[in-house]
Amino acid sequence: MPNSSNQPSEPTKLNTKGAVIWAAVVGIITLGLVFWILGSQSFAVRLIAGVAGGVAVAMSSYRKSVKTGSKFDAQDGGESK
Repeated sequence: MPNSSNQPSEPTKLNTKGAVIWAAVVGIITLGLVFWILGSQSFAVRLIAGVAGGVAVAMSSYRKSVKTGSKFDAQDGGESK
């Protein structure tokens, strides 16, 4: 039985890199969707809303991905495959 502790394990470098890549992809897609949905607004409004939405979704996606990855690493005993 692996040693279990209450301390969360640090995310692995590979897990962090994948989380950053997926957060960027999701953020860019969100930026594009918001920009397209606000088609009747001025360019500046569309751009500002798109960037704000994209950054917010990317940050949320990154945090969730790293948190989920750490949880799975802890269940596997910290061993990476």
